[in-house]
Amino acid sequence: MTSRLAVLALATLVALPAAAQPHTPPASLSQDEMHGLMMGQGMGLARAAEMQGFPGPKHVLELADSLALSDDQRRTAEALMARVQAEARALGARIVGVEAHLSEMFEADEVDRHHVEGAAHESARLHARLRLVHLAAHLDMRQALTAEQAARYHALRHGPDASSGGGPGGRHGDGH
Repeated sequence: MTSRLAVLALATLVALPAAAQPHTPPASLSQDEMHGLMMGQGMGLARAAEMQGFPGPKHVLELADSLALSDDQRRTAEALMARVQAEARALGARIVGVEAHLSEMFEADEVDRHHVEGAAHESARLHARLRLVHLAAHLDMRQALTAEQAARYHALRHGPDASSGGGPGGRHGDGH
């Protein structure tokens, strides 16, 4: 019975809207991490794509004039950005909820291995989904650009000597 109640409590917390989520971070998250999750920020989750020449919509929009985006490309980037924001914020709020629940279990000293495993697995599953949202946006954005625009983007973001293979001078971390 206790196990069912804990699962029900976790499911309820995960489904809470962002407004009902904690305003102070759970013990497992810093204030910056919680803010990034709640705001749908990239937080470097798509760095593998970014550093290999697959730009995200946020930075493409920031460089729209330098990339000479067409109206269609701009609309595509804006739509991708809106999609990422909606999905990432929803998932981020759910992650914060799971992490808050995990912290509360430990704080109340009402914790056992089974419940910890459940919360940890749910957090990991949600983190994986969040990362996929950001990586998919980079894939989709790359498809909307010409090869020349992608090369120009990479040079603008990572320096003129940067190959499409990326390298240490990149500064990706907060975008999509």
